[in-house]
Amino acid sequence: MKGFVDRFDTTIAGWAYDPEQPNLPVEISVSNGATEIYRCTADLFRSDLLPALGSGGHGFSFDPENITQISGQMTLTIEAHGTTSLLLLKDEWVPRKIVGEGLDGWLFLQNDSNDVNERMAGLVGNEISRIKESAMTFATRDVMLSALGIAYQAIIIPEKNVVCQEYWPGMQVSPDRPAPTIVKRAADLGCRILYPIKNFLTNPQKFFFKTDTHLNTNGYDKLLDVLSIEMPEFFGSSLPAPREENLSFSGDLGSKLSPNRTEITNEFVFPGSSDHEVVWDTVENALEAGETLRGTTIFVRNKSAPVKRLLLFGTSSAHHFLPSVSQYFNEVLFIWENTFDYELIRFFNPHCVLWLAAERFLPTACNDMYGLPDTLENFLKSSKNGLI
Repeated sequence: MKGFVDRFDTTIAGWAYDPEQPNLPVEISVSNGATEIYRCTADLFRSDLLPALGSGGHGFSFDPENITQISGQMTLTIEAHGTTSLLLLKDEWVPRKIVGEGLDGWLFLQNDSNDVNERMAGLVGNEISRIKESAMTFATRDVMLSALGIAYQAIIIPEKNVVCQEYWPGMQVSPDRPAPTIVKRAADLGCRILYPIKNFLTNPQKFFFKTDTHLNTNGYDKLLDVLSIEMPEFFGSSLPAPREENLSFSGDLGSKLSPNRTEITNEFVFPGSSDHEVVWDTVENALEAGETLRGTTIFVRNKSAPVKRLLLFGTSSAHHFLPSVSQYFNEVLFIWENTFDYELIRFFNPHCVLWLAAERFLPTACNDMYGLPDTLENFLKSSKNGLI
């Protein structure tokens, strides 16, 4: 990656160029701590770049005076995102490795947009207002789903960097990190959140992939064990999770290395059997609703399961849970989203709602009042096509 910041005053301007992808513009982001406050594309034409790069369309410029989030009290960082992410430090671009290599082949997420290591050390994300707001989100959903007569459970998936810290030398874990703090605050509001950190600390290396950020099959089996105690009416019976034995697997961390780092493991197979019917639907043109992720909706029908419906909210951790959890329900609707849509909940009329929140994304506060209009629209279209 090549680049330079020419101005950083009333205007932030410079250029960035990725030799590995010369025809693709580099993205520039400006962040205050873990919060990204501006992003633009370095695609402005600059004639002075022609002699050195052979093309001039790699400039960027924006005026921070037009961005209300920026003040003189902030410590800002500028990053360029191409085939690698580079941080501007003392007038130089220096690599920010997303993948940290631990002991015995273990890989860990680091330097991500959520500042996962700093978050687990209790250095970011512990602002009192954000903790209160996040706890209120958990508690409000508890009350709303109870009023609708729907069984509900919120689950925080423990972070790999916390559970497997023995393989990550120098990793600092604070008891005052956001997740346990939110759990305590929510309990004061009468809301119980499942945060099964003690269950996973019994045998840390058993429950996570070495080359991935997510739980492995044993990890999700352990999560089902916890749910069988908390919600026996849905998860009381023991069912085998679908899996493929001795699979050569390169996780979301291993695939970022060159060459890719692989491991031999038991990976999920989806769908779980010939009785499963899976429908994918990409949510496009979704409306903005705070700092939420919008992506895929997946509907699973399992003909061999009891006639019960599950509505599952969350992001990638919830997505990885689908092969196991779909064994217990006749119909499962997964929304790749942390924001709830109560109109959708009433329409789908589930027997159970689960929300899987990844620890590294906390604290989070979602504006459920606006719901998911585009997700709902696509869901309704699917239902009209006879899929539900």
